[in-house]
Amino acid sequence: MAYSDFMASVEQGQIKSVNIRGQEVLGTTQDGHAFRTFLPEGADIVDALTSKGCGCRPPRRRSPAS
Repeated sequence: MAYSDFMASVEQGQIKSVNIRGQEVLGTTQDGHAFRTFLPEGADIVDALTSKGCGCRPPRRRSPAS
């Protein structure tokens, strides 16, 4: 799915859940279809997803080595 189509689907409440891995986004639409898209560098979509009720698993932050 193109990133612009993904964001339009987010705004329309059509995204059920996503799993963000780096710049890759794997998810499911409300009607059960799986999709994959890629985030542009620096994109922060977590707030947009959660404001639309989408289940979101953001990327894990790596802790600095001790």
